[in-house]
Amino acid sequence: MEVINGNSHLEFGDTTVILEGYSQGLNVYDDGSEVYINGTVICTYLNELGEIPDDVYRWDAIYGQNLGETVQRGYQVWAIPFVGCMRKSPLLTRMVTPFAQGWAQEMAHLCDPDNYKGSWLGRAILVTGVPVCRAIGCVMGAWQNKQLPFKA
Repeated sequence: MEVINGNSHLEFGDTTVILEGYSQGLNVYDDGSEVYINGTVICTYLNELGEIPDDVYRWDAIYGQNLGETVQRGYQVWAIPFVGCMRKSPLLTRMVTPFAQGWAQEMAHLCDPDNYKGSWLGRAILVTGVPVCRAIGCVMGAWQNKQLPFKA
């Protein structure tokens, strides 16, 4: 990650994502071939807005770190630009908030079931969203390593 004019820049192959005003939760590691964020994106933004409590957000971040690099990469491909849209649209943010709250609540429950109730919505997102993000992450990893016959 590089900071230019106060904005964070993440590079995925030939694509550069500019994150304006996005700082919390950016624990960046660089393995030489790709950059990935260790943590959350949508929940980080909603935590900044006060929509996800700090204690739930911390469990969400811990759970997210254990999903693996491929899932994180696939999630970030769509979630980073999506948060950019959320920042510009209060309506979109209001629409996404219950889904992200459900996800974060379920992650807190999985990490600390004695103190947090689960969420059926969060569980549904987990069983559907993680495989989708893993598939996207695999495609992006192959694309970055130039193992695909086409270029996006």
